[in-house]
Amino acid sequence: MATRHYNIPVFVPEEGCPHRCIFCNQFGITCTATAPLPEEVPSIVAEWRSRFNSEGSHIELAFFGGSFTGIGTGKQEAYLDQAYKLKQEGIIHAIRLSTRPDYIDPERIERLLRYGVSTVELGAQSMDDSVLRASGRGHTSAQVAHATGMLQAAGIGVVLQMMTGLPGDTPEGAIRTAHEIIALRPEGTRIYPCLVMKGSPLEQRYDEGKYTPQSLEEAVVLAATLSEIFEESEVKVLRIGLHPSAAGEVVAGPWHPSFSELVASEKWSRRLLQEINLENPHRSIAIYCPPKQVNAVAGFNASNRKRLSGYFDQIRIYADPYLTGRMLHVDYL
Repeated sequence: MATRHYNIPVFVPEEGCPHRCIFCNQFGITCTATAPLPEEVPSIVAEWRSRFNSEGSHIELAFFGGSFTGIGTGKQEAYLDQAYKLKQEGIIHAIRLSTRPDYIDPERIERLLRYGVSTVELGAQSMDDSVLRASGRGHTSAQVAHATGMLQAAGIGVVLQMMTGLPGDTPEGAIRTAHEIIALRPEGTRIYPCLVMKGSPLEQRYDEGKYTPQSLEEAVVLAATLSEIFEESEVKVLRIGLHPSAAGEVVAGPWHPSFSELVASEKWSRRLLQEINLENPHRSIAIYCPPKQVNAVAGFNASNRKRLSGYFDQIRIYADPYLTGRMLHVDYL
């Protein structure tokens, strides 16, 4: 049986952020107004562990929501010390954190190693410097590459986050960003569509008619393409879209509580149209797919099934335990 993996998030919004990115409202994203005290970390972990069966699981404590390595050294070490003690006691098994590419240097890396941090997530967002400038990121694509290389040389895993629909970006530019991220060989990536959040500088731009967000369809199609590109290069996509808890803070943009499911449906729709002969004279088909993909193959709200119903009278979808990944088998009945 595969080991279950659980992330226990500790959100530190706004902590250490030297810039106000145009899209940012950390309270809206994390639904946390202030960071917890370091000494509260053990109780946060205990509360999360009470929600799932931890026996035989791999549990990772994750400091998310801000630029962790930009926090004052004393407070940063206080958080890491609490996490390190939990790891030594076997209560958690790994530590990860998110930060900015320009907040990585040899001194910070030495500190992360000393406290047993195994993974760092860097907010790359784009590998186009003009897009980074327009978004107020305050770092360059070269700094993303340099920080990634330093962390990897130290034996720390790297996840690179990217964002679509930023000011000045295009679908073609996002695809170039994906390929540049792949070239850095990270352990994984996260794909987020840019949303207009309450209280963010982007909200004012939007209100003034100076920013037009992606439509939901545009964001889904692009995210599906990016996901396929990463998968083909064996870069794991950890998440697509913000957590549904952020819904109340979204002013405009491609928001959907099941964004990742829409993307999965789009990817399987492409796969089905590639595999199925729509001109086949048979009026019924049986589609066999990996067991965990039955719902995605059918499509969000049965969208893929409905599309195929224009060509076939009967569509059956079966789980085949011998199929994995994106494998399909189709029988015409």
